[in-house]
Amino acid sequence: MPLILTGTGSEVYTRVLANHLRDLGHIVTIDEIAHTFQYMPWLAPARPPKDANVILANSWNAAAFTYNEIPTVSVCHLVVHDPKLDAFKGIAQTAFHRTFVKPMEKAAVRKAALNIAVSSTVAKQMKSILGANHVETISNGIDTDFFCPLADADMSDQNRSDGPDKPFRLLFVGKPSLRKGFDIIDKIVVRLGDAVEFTCVGEKPVHGLPNPKGRYTGVLDRHGVRNAYRQSDLLLFPSRMEGFGLAAAEAMACGVPVAACPNTAVDDLIPRNGGIIRQPDDIDGFVSDIRAVMEDRNQFSIKQDLLRQHAIEKFSLSRWITEMERALVSLI
Repeated sequence: MPLILTGTGSEVYTRVLANHLRDLGHIVTIDEIAHTFQYMPWLAPARPPKDANVILANSWNAAAFTYNEIPTVSVCHLVVHDPKLDAFKGIAQTAFHRTFVKPMEKAAVRKAALNIAVSSTVAKQMKSILGANHVETISNGIDTDFFCPLADADMSDQNRSDGPDKPFRLLFVGKPSLRKGFDIIDKIVVRLGDAVEFTCVGEKPVHGLPNPKGRYTGVLDRHGVRNAYRQSDLLLFPSRMEGFGLAAAEAMACGVPVAACPNTAVDDLIPRNGGIIRQPDDIDGFVSDIRAVMEDRNQFSIKQDLLRQHAIEKFSLSRWITEMERALVSLI
């Protein structure tokens, strides 16, 4: 697994997959490659071991790690060339995506023995934008044993906001950006005012992004992230484009509902009536729906079991690893 170090979710994806395949008895080699080579992956000092059966790489650079004698699996996490994202890119980013990333991904689609999409949304994008003909959808998995609600006996320790006089707790988990809808979150938090407490888990917003009033924890380990889910009433996830949405899946596994936008991968994530779904520009709708939940806080709490069961059935780690193992072994 050639892995260009980017610090993104795709890097976590590769490491988690590698560890679980090793647990199943497979020999997995990760070639860690400096971030600089993202712009010239064909020059990276990485070569597969002599006895390698399969190569697995990110779609951005998989074409650079394709060898005639070894089948390559290309994994696509999000097609950044979707026109819906154009308005939220800078000039430099647009040029980079158009002149470098898109040609590399199109080459990966042609050369790979198997193209894997992490959601049906990404699969559709790969076919319509990258011209992929052979795509298999294998949704990401999460550890639903770890990401789970607190037992009833422990609820008081977490001081969740289930009382009528306590602020309603809103949570964001991820890297703030316009694509992630952080400007939408700002408008929601401003409109709801002191009736809510907002927490952002992840990097602080960069210059040019809004800074809604709230608590900014910085990057947390998985225990800290789980505690943040457990202490929240609603996850704000109004992403304008999402390949999968790990935070949404993890939140639901903890029994926490999600507020999101339609026509992205969250369409595959959130069960009907299991969250708040509004268009990105419908701030009034978001605010109205959240206020309705605040007035009747049992409205979503009774759906905790529904959300968790949905996460277990659709996004369990064991299901993801089993499907990935089958796909990789089928190429040998």
